[in-house]
This record gives sequence, structure tokens and C-alpha cells, in this order.
Amino acid sequence: MIMRIFLLSFFLVGAVCAGREFVRLQNLSGTAIEAQILAFQNGRVQLKRKDGVAFVVSISIFNEASKALIMQSVVGDVEHTDVV
Repeated sequence: MIMRIFLLSFFLVGAVCAGREFVRLQNLSGTAIEAQILAFQNGRVQLKRKDGVAFVVSISIFNEASKALIMQSVVGDVEHTDVV
């Protein structure tokens, strides 16, 4: 029973992460990165590059368009989180 719950949890987490798309974000200096937006909390955003490296940075390093994209992604995740 515990193993079934573990496998179901693992599958659900994998399905959520697999659904995240890569977006192009640009900092204030014009440097761009393609990454998945994993989380946003307390002014810091967690990103994951295509090579699998994940890291956390302050949202203040991004230009206004990228900040809006990050916030839109976060709001979209909250709106699409349903408990069944």
C-alpha cells in the first residue's frame, strides 16, 4: 500500500514538472536564458535550465517583460492547482 502511494506521488510530481515549458528570460543587461520557472517566493525565483541545472535568483535582476512572464507563470500555476 505504501509503495503504491509512493509511486502515485512520484508519477504526479513528474507529470507536473514535465508540463512546465521553457521560457526565454532576459536580465537588465540584456543577457537571455531559456529555463523552466519552478517556483517564486519572497522575491526569489527558482529556475531550471535545459541542461538540468536548477538555481535561485532575485526577480530584481530581470527586465520588466521577464518579471511579468514570471508572475504570469506563478499565477497560472496557482489557478491550475486543483485538489481532487
